[in-house]
Amino acid sequence: MFLSQDKSKTFWKRFSTLESAFLGPRSSALFRQTLDCDQLKASLDEYLLEYPEQKFRRPWLLSAVYLWHDHLDAAHNISEDLKDNFGSWIHAIMHRREPDFSNAKYWCKRCDTFILEKVGTNLPMINAKAWTPVVFVDVCEQLSAFEEKIVENSEKLDKSELLKKSEADASFELWQEARSIQELEFQLLIEELLVPKMD
Repeated sequence: MFLSQDKSKTFWKRFSTLESAFLGPRSSALFRQTLDCDQLKASLDEYLLEYPEQKFRRPWLLSAVYLWHDHLDAAHNISEDLKDNFGSWIHAIMHRREPDFSNAKYWCKRCDTFILEKVGTNLPMINAKAWTPVVFVDVCEQLSAFEEKIVENSEKLDKSELLKKSEADASFELWQEARSIQELEFQLLIEELLVPKMD
């Protein structure tokens, strides 16, 4: 777990969800509950009252939490003006989830790869030696049709029926692992964003 500092733990407590985000643009309400943009903005501003030294990072943090809570357009509107590695990272995740896989790869390549590749040390199912952010885009693309089926079935089935049907598919385990990787990626992003500003 990357979130070792108190302010990081406090941040994650405010904005985490019981279930990881889906890989694509929309999650099933059967799997997770998200907050709307106004709730997220208000909660972030409360957090920044507690940690005012982080106010300079507000746009990055807001874009990241919008993205985690499935507000891709709102995240994109902010991240396209963030002209640094973190903005590119958020931009890459947003396009990967959109899904616009070729654009996601473009933004991955604009990031500091050392930051992104830290995620690759915790991957039991995807070969960590071969892992790169671009490879992960390919994994998400491979799983996109499977995930779309889950979203469609969630409109017809209750959660236990949906899980039973989904778990029978060979892609289910990899899909769960990929969602965990995405959550780890988000945690690392927040950890890096909350590093104190150097004067």
